[in-house]
Amino acid sequence: MKPSIQIDGFKLEYIIEEALDKVVFLGKINESEDNSSELAGFEIHKLLKDQSKLETNFADLIKRRYIVF
Repeated sequence: MKPSIQIDGFKLEYIIEEALDKVVFLGKINESEDNSSELAGFEIHKLLKDQSKLETNFADLIKRRYIVF
C-alpha cells in the first residue's frame, strides 16, 4: 500500500469515528425527556454543517494528492 493511500485511510477513519461520536451524542440528547426537540434540531443542524465541512476538506485533500503525484 502506498504511504499516501494509507494516510488517506487514516483520515477517512477519523472522519467516520467523529461522525459516529456525534450520532451517539444526538441519540443521548433525544433520550432525555427534559431536552426540547428544538435543541436537538439545532444540534443536528450544527453537526451536519460540521460534517459537510469535513467532507469538503477531505475531498480537497484528495484532489491535492492527485495534483502532487
